[in-house]
Amino acid sequence: MRIRDLELQGLFRALNVQEPVLLGEGSESQTYYYTDGKVIRVCKSVNDGTMQYLEALRATYLLLSSEHLPFALPQIESIEQYEGLVYLIEKRLAGRPIADIYGQFDASQRLTLLRNYLDALSAFARVKLPTLRYGPVLPGDDAMYDDWQDFIREIAPRKLAHSRADLQVDGIDVSDVLARFNQDLNTLPRQPERCFVHGDYFFGNVLANERQEISAVLDVSPWSAVGDHMMDIAGAIMFLDLYNFVTLRERQHFTRLAVQRYGESVLTSVHVYRVYYSLLLSDCKLLDPIAYRWSLANLRRYMSGESEEFEVI
Repeated sequence: MRIRDLELQGLFRALNVQEPVLLGEGSESQTYYYTDGKVIRVCKSVNDGTMQYLEALRATYLLLSSEHLPFALPQIESIEQYEGLVYLIEKRLAGRPIADIYGQFDASQRLTLLRNYLDALSAFARVKLPTLRYGPVLPGDDAMYDDWQDFIREIAPRKLAHSRADLQVDGIDVSDVLARFNQDLNTLPRQPERCFVHGDYFFGNVLANERQEISAVLDVSPWSAVGDHMMDIAGAIMFLDLYNFVTLRERQHFTRLAVQRYGESVLTSVHVYRVYYSLLLSDCKLLDPIAYRWSLANLRRYMSGESEEFEVI
């Protein structure tokens, strides 16, 4: 969904933006150039809980910034409203999305970038949240849990009300997938250390510079959680599959780095969380066909019991 041009034109006139430049677009917002050091992020949808959600988002970024992580995070300077639109003024962050620049690096530089990509993600494990229950970091309709498995079991099938018919047409036995998944959940910890989980760590949400250094991480979202750090590690591994410019050897290299750091249990985490994310993304057949095809391929492989392509050789 795109914000209507007429609505945006009024906002840009009010902010004295003469020639708006779209810098990026996600499922929740569109981001535009504002000044040399700032951007405007316009929310795509607004409801009664939007302002509370955005204030919680600002507080979360402040909390993360206080942990002195080795990369920048979004800084929300103000939350504003204009004729039904809600928009944020944020600091503009250095770097470009890895998805946009990965192809410009040679083979050696790519391996350096992948190591830095894992190092940056590992820093989130330093953000301990021991007094909070398992569940979403940001406010919403979801409950909080005392058992991590219970949280995953509740959230994973949430999108099936919209996607079950598509999956079944495409050959997925949804009931069989859920039965297997609920069994495999027992391989996850029930009481992992409570860490900040970004939940959507992939090349589109991570900025890097020409020296292959990670400069910023974007998009704390409804997928962000209090829970198992291995969810983020598994996500970083599996989301490399989304990009045909990342070679199988590079994906295997990245998996090997993760196994060296965290142990063989990483592979078990990937096996389970791959199904979790595939179910969450199963409702995007029209909105994001690439993500839907990724989900479909994962679920077909899961049903067949095939070994996963990322495995270390």
